[in-house]
Amino acid sequence: MLGLGSGGTALLELATILGEELLAPELDLGRAVGRWTGVLAAPHDLPPDVADALGFLRDRGAPPAPGDSGGAAGLAVHVAPVALLTADTPANLLSGSWHLAALTHPSPEATWAAVALNVALARLLQGHRDFVADVTEALRSNEAPDALLSRVRRLPITRRGELAPAVPDAARALETALWLSWHEPKPLRGLAWLADQGAPAPTRAAAAALYGAHRGEDATGEVSLSAVQRARVVVLADRLSRVSPAA
Repeated sequence: MLGLGSGGTALLELATILGEELLAPELDLGRAVGRWTGVLAAPHDLPPDVADALGFLRDRGAPPAPGDSGGAAGLAVHVAPVALLTADTPANLLSGSWHLAALTHPSPEATWAAVALNVALARLLQGHRDFVADVTEALRSNEAPDALLSRVRRLPITRRGELAPAVPDAARALETALWLSWHEPKPLRGLAWLADQGAPAPTRAAAAALYGAHRGEDATGEVSLSAVQRARVVVLADRLSRVSPAA
C-alpha cells in the first residue's frame, strides 16, 4: 500500500481510512465516508476531481449518479485495500471494489477500472505474474465498457508509444498502469517515465501499487511519509492480507 503514496499523501490517507474501516467487525459505510470527507477539512493534495467527488458526498449525503457532474473520472486507487482483504475471494473482490469505487467514481468506465486494478493487484499479491487473463475475464463476464476491455485484451502487444499517460480518464490510466507492470521490469524507471510524461497522481499511485504488489514495497523507492504514517500503513497492509473475509 505504501506505493499509493506516489500519488500523494491524501490518496494514501483515503486508502488507509478504508483499510481501517474494512477491518471493523462490520463495515460502517457512513463512518468511512465521513472520515474520507474529513480529509477535505485540512490542506491536502487530492486530485481536484476526487476532492470534488468527496465534497459532493459531504454536501448531499449521496454519491453522484453516473453521468452527473461531481464524480471523479480517473482511477479510484483508494479502494486498493479491498484487493488485500479479498485476494482469495474473487466475488467479494469484484463486488466490494465496484460498490466502494462508485461512491466517488460513478461512471461505469471508472468503477470497472477500479475493479480491474484490484483484480490485477490481487493476482500479483498471490505471487502470479500473469494478470491479463483474470482482468479480461472479470471485465468480460460483467459486461464492462469496451473502452476498458479492449485495452486490457491488447495489453501484451500494446507498444509504449500507444499509451497516453497524461490522459486522466480511467480507461487510459488503467492501460498505462497495467502496461508498466507487464512490460517495464524496472519500477524506478517506469515511475520516473510516468512523472516525466505528466501522468496524473492516481495513475502514478496505481503503477507504484502494482510494482509493490509484484516486487515488494522497497522496489518503488522512498515515499515521503513520517515514521508514524509509514508504520500505520505497513501494519494495516499486513493485517488486511492476513484476515479472511469469512472470519
